[in-house]
Amino acid sequence: MKRANLYVFIVVMVFSLSEVSWGQKGIFFLEVGNRKVMDYKFDEAVMNFNKAIELNPEFTEAYFNRGCAYLELGYYGYAIQDFSKAIELDPEDASAYVNRGNAYIEMCDFKSALTDFNRAIDLQPDDADALYNRGLAYDGMKQYNFAIDDFKKVLKLNPDYASAYSGLAEIYGKTGKFDLAISNMTKSISLNPEDADSYIKRAGYYREVKKSAGSLQDFNEAIKFNPENPNAYLGRATVYNELGMYDKAVEDLDFALGLNPELAAAFCERGYSFFYMKQYEKSLADLNRYIELNTKSPVAYKYRGLIYYNAGQFQEAVTDLRKAVYLSPTLSFELGSKITAANEKLVLVAASKK
Repeated sequence: MKRANLYVFIVVMVFSLSEVSWGQKGIFFLEVGNRKVMDYKFDEAVMNFNKAIELNPEFTEAYFNRGCAYLELGYYGYAIQDFSKAIELDPEDASAYVNRGNAYIEMCDFKSALTDFNRAIDLQPDDADALYNRGLAYDGMKQYNFAIDDFKKVLKLNPDYASAYSGLAEIYGKTGKFDLAISNMTKSISLNPEDADSYIKRAGYYREVKKSAGSLQDFNEAIKFNPENPNAYLGRATVYNELGMYDKAVEDLDFALGLNPELAAAFCERGYSFFYMKQYEKSLADLNRYIELNTKSPVAYKYRGLIYYNAGQFQEAVTDLRKAVYLSPTLSFELGSKITAANEKLVLVAASKK
């Protein structure tokens, strides 16, 4: 889920440096910093906010805006320091609490984030953004009922708040309520129809309820709006594999790996495709690569074990199939007989060598 952006930059008049006092020069650098932020030049923005603070160490707005720039740069510790200073100088500024809470969420410190959002809501009870972000904190703490309550409060205040619908959808998806997940994500998409990520998420919910047509359509829409997202191609490939359309799956997976050569799941999925196409060498190469990146995937060990079995490498087959069952005990029903058969083959091979 995305946090709400509450980056409020103070807009001031810009004067000639030769005509202003040192205090006014602080305002000048604040305004220059704001303009750098608007141009997405966050490092340069920080440099100008630094100058504003040097000229005026009690410049609340400069600390606040520098904290926002640090958030954009991913320097969450520095952002927290700046918002804390802004709060020290102005304890009634709800936005500073919300943005500090945002930084805590990015650091997965949901408890501290919750404290800040609660304070912001005390100051501004009808602040939809603060309520939404508190919902994110509750979600991070897996307190889903509280998160749902906050997202619903947001929608009472603002029925067009797309992210609140998306937030509800994600929680319903996590709790297995896929029909509700689909309906809420559909509302989010209706408000923000070019958000590729929302299509990808809804496609996943359609897969869970076995609606392949809807899933494929959503992955197609996601690719239309963001053709450089490897996860959209990966997702569409999984549906193609489920439908037995292995050639199309491989085509999408090749493209996904072209966009992101380290996309581990694509190696596993393509290994699965090649397995059912009976291109076992290619399948083995992909599964080996995937297991290098993820040593705890029962599916990868299962298919690699089956390849080894078909190739007569029974010791390797037993090792991999047992590993798959260890990682996912439910596979014992499917693989138990194959493990027994491989062991019997090993006994026969050993006997033949005596």
